[in-house]
Amino acid sequence: MERIDLDVRRPLWQAMSELFLDTETRWAVPLVALAGAKSGLPLEGLDEVFWCEVFPLAVANLHQVVGEWAALTLPDAELEARAGKGWRRPVAELTSGWMVRDQWAAALRCTARLRQEPPASWRPLARAWYALGRRFFEAPHESPLTDLAQELADVRREGVDPAAEWRFFEPVARPMLLGGEPATPRAEAVLELLARG
Repeated sequence: MERIDLDVRRPLWQAMSELFLDTETRWAVPLVALAGAKSGLPLEGLDEVFWCEVFPLAVANLHQVVGEWAALTLPDAELEARAGKGWRRPVAELTSGWMVRDQWAAALRCTARLRQEPPASWRPLARAWYALGRRFFEAPHESPLTDLAQELADVRREGVDPAAEWRFFEPVARPMLLGGEPATPRAEAVLELLARG
């Protein structure tokens, strides 16, 4: 494999591995999408990198009683050996893929959306979705740990309309809700956040 191809993949490997941490990973979807958009790989190529290169090496972290929650370090030599080979693990995808499938589908949708916009707007859009996702995925009755209103004010100054981006991101985020997580109060918490700005 050419070095340039590996250089394109390394940031993807790191970003995609965020979806396999033993913590809240749904917030990372916009950041994974940003890495995907920057890579220049087509969506099919990103899907191959995710399922053939990262998933087989990272999924074990989700099966550990206490998995890595801060940063997942995947073995470079194994990633490089798998790069571009298209080696999928259908049984593992069938039995364990459900743990990351919705997040990955959301990341692909966000990547496709970013690529419809000028590259200069990719980071502000991803920041807006990240802030909106933080509010949506946190328990509605809890106060966010960071000042999400300030984050949205910052992206407004960069030309992003957070309310319009919520109309895009809400249907992306809803399939990532877990069975016991009600959507309506979470969406209301986001609308309340937007109304403050």
